[in-house]
Amino acid sequence: MQPEQTPLVSVIVPVWNCEKFLPRCVDSILAQTWPEFELILVDDGSPDGCGAICDSYAAKDPRVRVIHKENGGVSTARNAGLDAAVGLYIFFVDADDAIEAHLMEYAMRSQLAHPDRLVMWELTLDEAELARRAGEPFAETLMRGLEVQMMFTSKGQGVQVWNKLFQAGCIKKFGMRFDKELGYEHNLSEDEVFFQQYQENFFSDKPRLYTYLPVPRYYHEMDNPESLVTRYEARYGQFKRDADAAKPGYAPAILEELRANLTEYADLFAEPDKGYVTIRHYLRCLAYGAWCARELGEALPAGYLRGPEVTALLDGLLARRRYTPYYLPFRLGSAKLVAAMYDWDNRKTVWYYRLILAQKLLLGGRWD
Repeated sequence: MQPEQTPLVSVIVPVWNCEKFLPRCVDSILAQTWPEFELILVDDGSPDGCGAICDSYAAKDPRVRVIHKENGGVSTARNAGLDAAVGLYIFFVDADDAIEAHLMEYAMRSQLAHPDRLVMWELTLDEAELARRAGEPFAETLMRGLEVQMMFTSKGQGVQVWNKLFQAGCIKKFGMRFDKELGYEHNLSEDEVFFQQYQENFFSDKPRLYTYLPVPRYYHEMDNPESLVTRYEARYGQFKRDADAAKPGYAPAILEELRANLTEYADLFAEPDKGYVTIRHYLRCLAYGAWCARELGEALPAGYLRGPEVTALLDGLLARRRYTPYYLPFRLGSAKLVAAMYDWDNRKTVWYYRLILAQKLLLGGRWD
């Protein structure tokens, strides 16, 4: 790509305290077989030598642009990249990760052939796998509905932004940005909220169809002790232990929180792109409360299953036709089924997936 050309793709890399891994990341991007891209390295006030490394690449390759900013976190770094990007499509890559040389070419090949689909790809935690599978030909799979939801749930694919291709026009049209108040302290929620909002906007006028590239061509680094992701994963063990433990008095506490929020924030669910994420979150918390009560032999407070607050959540999902496996158990008002659903969800048992399929068949129609 010549400097005066407008690139078709913008690659945004937030950079902080990763000088050991950064050259590998940048080299893997610059080695892409797809020629039309710009690489935006956002130095988020990195205290090590990352800023100088970024500048050295920009001096050697006209495709590389560098933004130096005060430290503000990964969300502010990605937002700075979005503000500067001129490409029609956006890739996000983490600075300690790496991508196989054909990833951009195959993702763009799929996207240009199917512009109304959302393109995603497989990842690997084994760096050597990128080289081993580099020679495998282009492959894609059409996915929709339950297939996508089960993959998001079982693999966590619905959380990350670095294994998906984004259309810049959609991001700009709806003024989308990462929420700087969220982050890995909140269980990766800045990625999840951004992607959920993007889905709502992208599919607002078209069927929900996804293209999945099954050959792993994105390497996700897990050995960077300074990585935000690694620090999150180090805490995940305790997070999982907390989820496996029953907390006394949790059910009345979460119901009171829901009541307070519905009273104080009357428009809590007014925005469809944000509201349904909050609704799903509260239903899962309420299900956890029912499970805690079952495990500890506690009685559920009045209105826990059929009260006006819970009904408001369920009606919000119905109006949006947004699916959660807790919808029907709460509609049925069955404490046993709600608690069992949480248990199966937490342990990802075969019953969890069987109940998802059964509910989708019972609900019918277009529930996303």
